[in-house]
Amino acid sequence: MTPHPDRDLFKQRLSCRLGELVSPFSGSAFRFIDPRYSETTDLFAGKGSLFANGRWLAKGTQFATYTSLEPETALAESLAANRYFGFPDSNSTPIVLVTAEAHLERVVDLRDGKVR
Repeated sequence: MTPHPDRDLFKQRLSCRLGELVSPFSGSAFRFIDPRYSETTDLFAGKGSLFANGRWLAKGTQFATYTSLEPETALAESLAANRYFGFPDSNSTPIVLVTAEAHLERVVDLRDGKVR
């Protein structure tokens, strides 16, 4: 994974304003998992990011778990990942929807246009 050329500038700008951009969040977080490769204790542990690149993080940089606020978005994300690599939808199963109740103190909410 090649970092974006403006990555360091973005990190600098974000760190200077992080205090005014964060807010708390409480709610449900959804994701689809493949039960063949998922232990119950690890469903939201974020360990996969230590072994593979993600859309937003380079492999091995930190723990991360991709979740959605709606189950439909979680399904779309799961299918999109497999479609990206050319796998047919029939190879995308079995998958299981899991939910966690999240209570987070500091979130950068990119749904908010003023934050973006």
